[in-house]
Amino acid sequence: MTENTTNQKTPFFRFFELWLQNFWKLAPISFIYSVIGMFLIPHGLSQAGITNVTRNIARDKHSFGLSDFFDTIKANWKQSLIVGIINLLVNILLCFGLIFYYNSEGIFADIILGFLLICFVIFSFMRYYIWTLIITFHLPTSKIYKNSFLLAFVNFKK
Repeated sequence: MTENTTNQKTPFFRFFELWLQNFWKLAPISFIYSVIGMFLIPHGLSQAGITNVTRNIARDKHSFGLSDFFDTIKANWKQSLIVGIINLLVNILLCFGLIFYYNSEGIFADIILGFLLICFVIFSFMRYYIWTLIITFHLPTSKIYKNSFLLAFVNFKK
């Protein structure tokens, strides 16, 4: 029998199986990710590194852990830094707009609040794809945002 029994498990149980198998590989990476993530600007760098490591683990590919984390940061540092700054600015602007229009009165404020909520949800979905596109493909930043926007709608049901 050559079937792989791990593919027959539900995603819930598969997640915990992978997590337990790779716990000691993920623990130092998570610590470094948290330390780097405390600083807002280089958060994009650590996000690219941890995305690569967790993607490889989820695909059952070998990952060297910390060395893969730092190699990914070195290979993608310019674009990750730019995207991290853009994401930070978009989040600040969306949060400011949501708070401002939530506290405003009138139908115009309600319409803009609804629009900003939709933008916030779409941008949150886009973030699932932005980092994977950065570490997988060599695309300009505008194409990464365009493709992640399209993927957010294609996979909206999920």
